[in-house]
Amino acid sequence: MNQGNQQKKPDPQILKDLWSADDMLVLKTLHKLRTAGNLTYMTDLLNLLSQTRNELIEKELIRFLADIKERGVIPIVAAGLKEPGLKSARAGILSAIWQSGLDYSQYMHLFIQLFLEGDYLVALESFTVIEQSIEHLSDQEIEEERKNLLNGLDSVSEDKKPLARELVNLLQI
Repeated sequence: MNQGNQQKKPDPQILKDLWSADDMLVLKTLHKLRTAGNLTYMTDLLNLLSQTRNELIEKELIRFLADIKERGVIPIVAAGLKEPGLKSARAGILSAIWQSGLDYSQYMHLFIQLFLEGDYLVALESFTVIEQSIEHLSDQEIEEERKNLLNGLDSVSEDKKPLARELVNLLQI
């Protein structure tokens, strides 16, 4: 998908349709945005992901995010992961990140933090992003992130401890 770097003012009608109570209209609007290909609506799409209760819309949004190959989306999506209002969408956003294949390695510290603080599903998705990102990091960066992980292990819930041990092993250089 060619997203281009078009940062234009959002179309009020598209925003209205995107937030419509009519799920079919929302899906139609998502399809239109996918084919139009620009990053103007990314924040709205992330917010919609956190607020939708429709499983089909949620899956479509994750697929949409995963299909974007424009590097300009990386800081927008990373910022979304930090937003408290998007906490319920973190697992879906993280899934889209690793599916996209884009290099998010500059946000490794954030993924370690999400691994430590999130529930099991967020930790699992973070683990996958971290695993994918390691190849883009220097040995020094990997060692730094390993230390960050080790410093936070006391706070990891019992259900995540086996996954945390595996992550510590993964971050050994």
